[in-house]
Amino acid sequence: MSMAHRDSSFDTPLDPHGQVIRPYDYRDAGGLVADFWAEVEALMREQGVWT
Repeated sequence: MSMAHRDSSFDTPLDPHGQVIRPYDYRDAGGLVADFWAEVEALMREQGVWT
């Protein structure tokens, strides 16, 4: 199969729930932990768990 006929739906990485996986710009371990918890808090607020 040539690249011209390739299905582009395989170009976007998805998690098992069908959500697009965004690349992460790793800087250091401390930043990774801080970014993780910031994302957790944002998701909890989005889901109405935290206000």
